[in-house]
Amino acid sequence: MHFDSASALQGAGAGDVLVSLTKDKLYYAMQLCFQHGEKVSNNITEYEGLTGSLRATAALGIKRLTIKGDSQLVVNFSNKECKPKHEHMRAYLEEVRKIKKCFLGLELQHVLHGVNKEADGIANRASCCEPQKPGVFEEQLFKPSATPSAAGPALLREELPPAPTSGAPA
Repeated sequence: MHFDSASALQGAGAGDVLVSLTKDKLYYAMQLCFQHGEKVSNNITEYEGLTGSLRATAALGIKRLTIKGDSQLVVNFSNKECKPKHEHMRAYLEEVRKIKKCFLGLELQHVLHGVNKEADGIANRASCCEPQKPGVFEEQLFKPSATPSAAGPALLREELPPAPTSGAPA
């Protein structure tokens, strides 16, 4: 799976491209429609793309996954190669670690931006609130997937949310 995110004046979005062993593809877009005043940095949009990827593939029952993204910072945090200093990033990292437990095998790899063009296109359209191409599952996220707790580490949700329904085949 490839994931990417984008920010624009109109908003922020994330895009994912899941590629099966038989080279079939599933496309997933997420518009980040957070409430006014909620923080949406470039790193948060990247983490929303990653957590969206993980949730979608877990909901599909996928147990082994290689995820490729062009955000070296997010990949390094998730692979425990460095530690985030900001509370928001620590909260997202905890969320990723929790979702990782749904998989038997999971590898995160950093790729160059040019390798991530399909996911980038989906993310750009989502960030500008533009229509997606046919066959792209779409979701709107109205609050962050992870938030720092006032008492310290992020509070973890006990269950994964259901699979997105918008754009799903009937």
